[in-house]
Amino acid sequence: MASDSDSVHSDSNEEKRSKKPQKKPYAQKYMSSWEKDPLMEKWLARSKINERHFHCKVCNADYTTVGGRSNLLKHRKSSKHVQRATTLRKQPVINNQSFKRERQLSHQIKYSEIRIAAFMVEHNIALNTADHLTKLIKAISPDSEVAKGISCSRTKCTKIVQNVTGYSQFEQIVQCLQTTKFSLLVDESTDVSATKHLALVVRFFNNGRINDVFLVLIPTPIVTAQALYDHVIAFFKKHNIPYKSNMIGFASDGASNMFGTHHSLSVLLKKDIPHLFLMKCICHSFALCANYACEKLPRVIEDIARDVFNYIQHSYKRLSVLKQFQEFLGLKPHKLLHPSQTRWLSLLQVVKRLLEQYDALILFFSTALILFFTDAVYEDKVLAADMILSRLKEKYVKIYLQFLEYVLPYFTNLNLEMQSEETKIHQLYSRVSTVYKTLLNCFLKSDYVRNTAVERIVFDNPHNFVVIEEVYLGAKVTASISNGSHGLSLEQLSDFRLRCLQFYIEACKQLVKRFNFQDPNLQVFKELGLLDPTQMRSHNSIAPLASKFPNLVHENALNDLHSEWRELKNLEINVPLAPSIDYWETVSKLKLGDGSVKFHHLSDFVRNLHCLPHSSAAVERIFSQIQLNKTKVRNRLEAETLSGILHTKTLIGNDQCFDFVVNPNVIDKHSLQMYN
Repeated sequence: MASDSDSVHSDSNEEKRSKKPQKKPYAQKYMSSWEKDPLMEKWLARSKINERHFHCKVCNADYTTVGGRSNLLKHRKSSKHVQRATTLRKQPVINNQSFKRERQLSHQIKYSEIRIAAFMVEHNIALNTADHLTKLIKAISPDSEVAKGISCSRTKCTKIVQNVTGYSQFEQIVQCLQTTKFSLLVDESTDVSATKHLALVVRFFNNGRINDVFLVLIPTPIVTAQALYDHVIAFFKKHNIPYKSNMIGFASDGASNMFGTHHSLSVLLKKDIPHLFLMKCICHSFALCANYACEKLPRVIEDIARDVFNYIQHSYKRLSVLKQFQEFLGLKPHKLLHPSQTRWLSLLQVVKRLLEQYDALILFFSTALILFFTDAVYEDKVLAADMILSRLKEKYVKIYLQFLEYVLPYFTNLNLEMQSEETKIHQLYSRVSTVYKTLLNCFLKSDYVRNTAVERIVFDNPHNFVVIEEVYLGAKVTASISNGSHGLSLEQLSDFRLRCLQFYIEACKQLVKRFNFQDPNLQVFKELGLLDPTQMRSHNSIAPLASKFPNLVHENALNDLHSEWRELKNLEINVPLAPSIDYWETVSKLKLGDGSVKFHHLSDFVRNLHCLPHSSAAVERIFSQIQLNKTKVRNRLEAETLSGILHTKTLIGNDQCFDFVVNPNVIDKHSLQMYN
């Protein structure tokens, strides 16, 4: 047994002695000279692994250098390398110049597509027109690379309006509201598709100007005060707008859900913002004053205006005959106008047009029609025409129209002025009081009006009236009465004067009802007059005004504000005095010796006061724009698209579609947000 184990042990030792250590394969180091070899220079590179590997640019991989140059040539003929090299040879070579050219072309195409969308919006053209417009441009310019690349049909055009130009403008507004004081102008209306919309317009200072800018259009089937409040607050919270600290003013019409005494949108906002400045639209108020006053005149005056328009304006035959009489009398061939219930300034224009065409209308409804065998009274047997003719021949009709022609401009001129987007809040008190006193001077004793403070005048006391014959009724009426050409009997003339007196009394009553000069809360309008550079020196102190706006002036800065005010009163600044914002912007740029702003507190305070609203006419203009776009034909436009259209109009501003400069940021959004 021992011998067997020894033999096995000896065999294993012999096997160990027979196995020699294997030699490692030689791996040649990478040689830079290989890169100059014409067979390898285009694809060979040094490896980052180590010096015994090489990198193939074609395969984008690293391989060992074992075998030296022969191994590299072997790799060059491998199927993987050959296939990849063939693919790369088929790809075009892109250099920096061609890349820049392609990028520039892409930029021009986007620029053109945005301009096409701006063209559609500026001219209130249906967006589905873009389908043919794009093809038309390509057909007109077949050689243009930009035209070939344009792809702006209805869907893309709508997306540009919503997500590019519209959203870009919306973002800018929201960013301003997050950091700037602003006023909110609100109104609601129903469009042609019976959809109720709540429109929000904001008034704020930006780029040296006061801007009334459309903010958002919110569909709202319920228009109660609470529902409107919920919509407004939800919008502010969604976009992180600190309305409780930044919102300083609110304006709307006098509807109960907007300005009701106990429960309205203004009351709810006032609870959140105790020092909120509330303004009931003065344009609506003055229009109502004129309407109520006109009710004191005979109803027949308004009926004639409507009847004449309805009888003539919708018949081409009658319009043609009227035009012949206009030419015969040397009158301009103007069309007749219709008194509208929703347009504040329409009544005066209707009156002027009736007086202008009065003689032609008399001829039309009487003998001249017989000459042309088209007499409306006898041939058409329309009793309405006979009634219109008899009314036009009544002498009192024309004299009432002449009275309205004189008195209505007092209301319409103030209305027009307060529709301005420029700051008018500081002129409101003086303008209203001027109109009020002018009306009072027509029927009250001049000494009484001149020597009595405006808030103490009692306009309905007969003791203060002039005699009825001295009531001023306008130059035309006065001349007509003086020369006896009015043709009225004494009884008719007395009734005419009495009704005109009632018109004046009712107009003053309605005006004081809406702008009560005795109301202490309205004294803020009088104090706001110091914003007018021509009136600022008549105000001794700015403290009473500042005390009414504690949300605009910190208590610790009140002394500094007052000191700056007193110093400015004695400083001569040679700048244009109108508009007032230009004057105050010049003041804000004055510096001290160390470079700091000289009137820092005063400039900020006055700039914020300019943001206070004087009317809500800007919201009415928004609904006018909606009516131009959402028509009976385009009745499916949604609120999102309408908002995009309105924001794009704001973005275009005073530019034209052909010279509209597109901001580079807007073009970037063209790529990022097109189909979001």
